[in-house]
Amino acid sequence: KYITKDGQVLEDVSSVKDNAPVGEDYTTEEKSFDGYHFVGMDKTSDPATGVVAEGTKHVIYVYEKDATPEVKKGNVDV
Repeated sequence: KYITKDGQVLEDVSSVKDNAPVGEDYTTEEKSFDGYHFVGMDKTSDPATGVVAEGTKHVIYVYEKDATPEVKKGNVDV
């Protein structure tokens, strides 16, 4: 799952492995989202790569909105 720091979902849950044998390797990847940058894995996330275990693993990538640069404005009179 891909979320923002405040919990907004950027991309909902998708399955990487379904009914895979325990011990099989899995790999997930960091994605790019316009206007956001990756900041890290959620503290409750399972590792981005690892080995399938009994039950369900949840990998959660966290992103932060890019800062919008302040545009300074001024006036010119004639």
